[in-house]
Amino acid sequence: MNKILKLFGKYIFIFLFCGIGYVVIELLFRGRSDVSMFILAGICGTVFLTWLNNIFTYDTDFILQIFICGTMCTLAEWICGLLINTDFHVWDYRTLPLTSPDDQVNFFFYLAWCLICAIVIPILDYIEWKVFDYKKDTIPYYMVFGHKLYFGSKGIMEDRSK
Repeated sequence: MNKILKLFGKYIFIFLFCGIGYVVIELLFRGRSDVSMFILAGICGTVFLTWLNNIFTYDTDFILQIFICGTMCTLAEWICGLLINTDFHVWDYRTLPLTSPDDQVNFFFYLAWCLICAIVIPILDYIEWKVFDYKKDTIPYYMVFGHKLYFGSKGIMEDRSK
């Protein structure tokens, strides 16, 4: 029972962390946000950046993880747009180049999702490892073009133990 409560607490924490974090990003860059974006970011954080990312091993190339998670977040944004943003009150990409025919997703915001994923994946991995004992015996690392990298208090470090 304690293990189930810890797992539930982990996903609630990650949902809140990602939802609040995304709303803060929107407030800083746009000056406004919407409760639907809090929910969307929370879902993306728990489902794509944590659960889906935990399906990958640490040996899965980090760039591939970023693009898969960024694509899934963009797909979730598109679905959210079709359900909630039909009048473009949450976001409006209609005047931007490289926007989908239904105006709900944009290539530049896909890249923004990928950038957010690149930053948040290591943060969530660290939180899972340090706080929630996920793979406690393995410090999170990332493979980038065949190089093993660790993100830590000293920045990005390459494993040179080979």
